[in-house]
Amino acid sequence: ARLFGQSSFPLASDGRAQLPWTLVSPSASHLQPVQVLHVQVLSAHYLQRPAKVRVLNPYIEITFRGLKEDDKTVRSRWIENGGLSPAWRESFHFTMHNQDLSLITFTVRTVTGSRSNKDKSKFIAQAALPANCVRQGFRCVPLYFANCQRAKNSFLFCKFAFSPAAS
Repeated sequence: ARLFGQSSFPLASDGRAQLPWTLVSPSASHLQPVQVLHVQVLSAHYLQRPAKVRVLNPYIEITFRGLKEDDKTVRSRWIENGGLSPAWRESFHFTMHNQDLSLITFTVRTVTGSRSNKDKSKFIAQAALPANCVRQGFRCVPLYFANCQRAKNSFLFCKFAFSPAAS
């Protein structure tokens, strides 16, 4: 915190404040049992078509962020002419060393290129959930536009489950 150009904490050589504490000590991050989050993305409903896109070829990119060793991004297959309510029925697994510091982000995109150039994509909607707010079972995950406004009636239908990680 700075007050009139001065820091209330000593500054490191890179100009950042050296705080007398950290969010998680290196040893405390492993006090919680390591868990595996199983995410089954079943379908999306009432997706809204981005401007200048005639046909939706949707796919989902799931990014899991937590401790450095937990970070992982996966991508579902894209559904050609999937429309506004595509069904994937795909399962993904994420290892969590600390559930309190983990975040899972779902990004729905559409492939805009041809079969030969399918790397181009447009954003449709997204959702971000703290891992400690995820509950087991079937859930509707509401979707939001890039400006954080709710995509009216749009949601992902997913199944979540937790299990202890294999030692």
